[in-house]
Amino acid sequence: MVDRFPGRYAFHPVTGDDIREAAASPGSNATVLIDLADDLLADEQRAVDAIEGEIVAGVRANPRAARAAAQNLGLAGVYAVGCLTKFAAAVDAFDTTVSGLNAQYHYGGMSISYDHRDSPHGDLTAALDALRADLDRKYAAAEKVLDEDANEVAREFATGPTAEAVKALVAAGFLALGTAMRFPSITYTDAELADLLQRLKRNGTLDAFFAAPPLGTPSATLNRILDLARRMGVDPKTYADVLQQYYVTKAAEKAGIDLTTWDVSKGAEAVSDQYEKTYAYYAQLFLDNPNFRWAGMAAMIGPSFAAGFEDIEFFQTMARELADKLGPIPDSALPFPLNQLDEISRMGEDELKFYQTTFLQMQKDIFYDASMMHEAYLEGGMGSIDELRRAGLLGDDQQQVDQAYHAWQDIDTASRTGDTDLLNHGNEELLRREQFYTIADQYQDMKNHDPTGEVMTYMMGLVGQPSIPGTHTLGEVDDPIHIEIDTQPLIPGVQGGEVTLNIPRSNIADFDTRWGLIKDDTLPAYLDLIENDPDRANEILNQDVRERIDEMRLSERWPDILDSLVDTKVRLW
Repeated sequence: MVDRFPGRYAFHPVTGDDIREAAASPGSNATVLIDLADDLLADEQRAVDAIEGEIVAGVRANPRAARAAAQNLGLAGVYAVGCLTKFAAAVDAFDTTVSGLNAQYHYGGMSISYDHRDSPHGDLTAALDALRADLDRKYAAAEKVLDEDANEVAREFATGPTAEAVKALVAAGFLALGTAMRFPSITYTDAELADLLQRLKRNGTLDAFFAAPPLGTPSATLNRILDLARRMGVDPKTYADVLQQYYVTKAAEKAGIDLTTWDVSKGAEAVSDQYEKTYAYYAQLFLDNPNFRWAGMAAMIGPSFAAGFEDIEFFQTMARELADKLGPIPDSALPFPLNQLDEISRMGEDELKFYQTTFLQMQKDIFYDASMMHEAYLEGGMGSIDELRRAGLLGDDQQQVDQAYHAWQDIDTASRTGDTDLLNHGNEELLRREQFYTIADQYQDMKNHDPTGEVMTYMMGLVGQPSIPGTHTLGEVDDPIHIEIDTQPLIPGVQGGEVTLNIPRSNIADFDTRWGLIKDDTLPAYLDLIENDPDRANEILNQDVRERIDEMRLSERWPDILDSLVDTKVRLW
């Protein structure tokens, strides 16, 4: 009698995961070679841009051979990884079949043994032999399929990375489209694209096919992917991630920003190069096209924003000194958050990191959204803005989408007609989008962060000073507080005088407060500057960003800020 039915059929000696893991290192090396080819192309272009005359041809030819060699080696490596990945999928399929056969053998044998428990031994043996024979045939068939797959992969290795072979691997999902598109030899005819579209739809892999490649992929490669998607007539929502990455990458390339190292969790020092270059990028957008007034304002005000999150640790010092300054004033006369200044002075590293990281993420989110729209408009005008809209990249709700689209319509119309009011309205709407949609939730996250959120965000409004000439602090425009001080408490009544506190009554984290300051003070001062003193505006925008950040550091301005908070005309203590 048979009691146990262990696994009868052998799996492949290595798993599909083993093969993919083995391919990871060659894949990385191939990517390095591809990046090298891209770098050589950029080096060639920079060299050519710096010279003229008969030497240009020689300068172009010199790196071209090295670039071609790097491209060919990179393509060969990528192709090899694709072939290995294809074989790994074949091994996965074989092992899945083996698992099923072993299950059938085990449970089928148990079932037969149960059914023949009272039958003669020969009947049981015959039934088990029949089961084994059937499963053996299926196992042999699976081995044959695997052998055929192995032979096919071997032939593909021997053939090498032809355009057709690479396209086949891409279509089957064994090679990333973004990698293949980095090679000019990979092209598609309209007929091939129509066939590919139908195949992807049948396989349910259309979305995966147009998944965004890794950060660092050149904009030229991303553009080739977009060209394929557009030629195939794919819904822009399908390639939305690639579309956004393309425009953001174009902006990053112009600015010299490395998107792959932009990790805000590492703190301000680690990503200072990225955010400094974003403000230089905004400045150049405006200098090249004065209709991009949002960009000019972002460039001008950015250094004060950056100085704030670089000085986040200094908030503890400010809280202690402000508490001393306000000591003689009754708590009942002060806005609620100022009663909680001690909470800031007790903040630990985790608390400080939370606020700094949130600010850094806000700054990055603004760049991703704003650069995407500006680069799209630069490339294709309202047609490209409409593509962003159809891709779902202008917002999650219809009001947000319409606001952005109409803002760009106003800017576009004003660019052609010279209507300054319309131009200002369009740019103001982009500014409102930034404040209301892009970063409003993060401001509220900071305000709601217990136990320091409300007082911390209040302090941000109290010390914040836009780095635009003619602007004021929130405290100066938010109804200064007048307090009667009793300097002689032994005498009935309030004896002494009145002190004015230029401190805000509201919190900068609240949109209405923040937008009121921008619309009533910061924006008018900016528009007055660029319209009535353009030379001064250009001087500011051409100044080194790091210098401007250092000028706005809170640690440098705090003594003056502290003095300005209390009206010093009357000293009552």
